[in-house]
Amino acid sequence: PGDVNVTFHIKEMKEAIEGMGLELIEAHVSTSAEVMQAAQSLVGRVDAIHITSDNTVVSAFESVVKICNANNIPLFSGDRDSVPRGAIAAYGPDYFLVGYTAGKKAARILKGENPGDIPAGLASEYSLWVSLKHAKAQGAKLPPTLVKKAADKLWDEQGDVAKGK
Repeated sequence: PGDVNVTFHIKEMKEAIEGMGLELIEAHVSTSAEVMQAAQSLVGRVDAIHITSDNTVVSAFESVVKICNANNIPLFSGDRDSVPRGAIAAYGPDYFLVGYTAGKKAARILKGENPGDIPAGLASEYSLWVSLKHAKAQGAKLPPTLVKKAADKLWDEQGDVAKGK
């Protein structure tokens, strides 16, 4: 993968599954036209698919959803916007807060503070988003504890936001 973020995420996933008896099977693409074929190549080889923040794959996300729905492969993402598009769940940063924090740092620079004196930072708040509709479409049963954790970021079986229901 040419994207630095994707390379970082893959490295992190490999480290996370070490010693868990899991195998990470990768499928790489260069263009969005290759996404469906790459997803199809995983059928029968994987128990689930996780999409990183790869913009090329995200641009053709519905192709992956189609393959996952047709083959009962649970689809996960690190991007919350992928949940209404077809992912069962996503766990990742709140990009609004990331942007807000970046804006605060930009304001400090505009007020004359040296950018080198402002510490870099990673996203500090992560959230879980879940879609019961997509879990059903992909033949996945979600544990009640997972659904409960996502109670305020949950899409129901009709695809509606279930917050407050």
